[in-house]
Amino acid sequence: MTPADRDVVETHLRHLNVSELAAFVADLWDAQGFRTERDGLDVVATRGEETLTIRVVDAVSGPVSADLVVAIDGGFDGHATTLDASDLGERLWYAVDRPVARELCRRHLGETPSALSTPLGLQLQRWGSGRSAPALAGILVIAVVTVLAVGLLASSGWIPNTVSSDSQVGASDTPAATATPAAATTWSHESRLVDANTVDPAQFPPGVTSDGIDDIDALASAHSLAIGEQSYTMSIDRYQPEIWDQEVIDVHRDLDIEVSNGTYLLDAAERANGETIPMGTLYHDGTKTYLAQEGFSGVSYREVSATELRQQYPPLPSELTEQLVSTRLSTPTTEVRGILREGGDRLYLLTGSGQPEWQDIGEVLRYNVSALVTETGLVRDVSLSYMIRDGDRIVDVRREITYDDVGETTVDPPGWYHEQFARNETGT
Repeated sequence: MTPADRDVVETHLRHLNVSELAAFVADLWDAQGFRTERDGLDVVATRGEETLTIRVVDAVSGPVSADLVVAIDGGFDGHATTLDASDLGERLWYAVDRPVARELCRRHLGETPSALSTPLGLQLQRWGSGRSAPALAGILVIAVVTVLAVGLLASSGWIPNTVSSDSQVGASDTPAATATPAAATTWSHESRLVDANTVDPAQFPPGVTSDGIDDIDALASAHSLAIGEQSYTMSIDRYQPEIWDQEVIDVHRDLDIEVSNGTYLLDAAERANGETIPMGTLYHDGTKTYLAQEGFSGVSYREVSATELRQQYPPLPSELTEQLVSTRLSTPTTEVRGILREGGDRLYLLTGSGQPEWQDIGEVLRYNVSALVTETGLVRDVSLSYMIRDGDRIVDVRREITYDDVGETTVDPPGWYHEQFARNETGT
């Protein structure tokens, strides 16, 4: 979750009833390392010798016997320490690891932050305080043409440190744009971060010990093996502030890949200030690859040669899977922050920092990574944050990579494939 979508999360929090909000509060403090017990609208959170009592109330006056009061819309004058939607959003942003924050949103709000719908009122507020939707759409179209000139998938951000001369990077002190959906995790009230030292070392993912990643090659192999020949959905997102029309805008470039039975479908899009511009779609039917690409005159369709595919597009999905661990998680230091229990399964929360052994990324500042890993070594969710130099600017970049629906993904050929290519090749 980033500043751009915190407003959306806070708006959805305001739509929870007090019982739902109490459940969210219990899990939020749970994710901060407390052991929580909930009784109706009261939550008791304990961490070591520290104990907090939290009461969730409607916006009414009156004394409350609790350390903290949660009144989602504020306006509660019966207690000195009152938390509203903005305060809860701030805790979700600053006090909880990104993968865990996304899981909390999915559990209690129904979607991860980037997938939550933006209420019309909030859209109008954003347009009123900044650029109107039609004007922004015009700028996005100009940006689309610039991006298309250097290749569809460069816009996904998988190719590192690509800075367009027509879309310069602006400085930022905070991560930019919205979060991406994470792999589905069913949170329960009993879910909490367990100390890694309490778990049998034999149950750790391959290459991982209670101290962190001990053998990155073993973990990389386990991740590839866990995926194997199964179908899956992979999302790759990049968030970075850019200067468009002399204005700094938080830009989210999104790459979604569905893989099944030797075929894959890849969709790229660009999002900024509530607007979404499709960048193009690649479809591989098991033999050939086809492209649908947006432009000023509409959508064009063509076959992509194997040579062009290798030179101008990201690696194949199978190669992305093979490279994920050895590049993104190859930091000098790593640790196991804790273990999330998901039913009878465990998710290991790994974190790392320092310059990674990822040659293509170049020299970066303040590189941090967190990942959720299953016992078998499947790396379901990776979040990266780092800073790059652009002339005299320091720019925040964030990338998020998730695997979802492993073994359950189906790839349906897009309609344009049937219309433009399949009929011609079959002579119908």
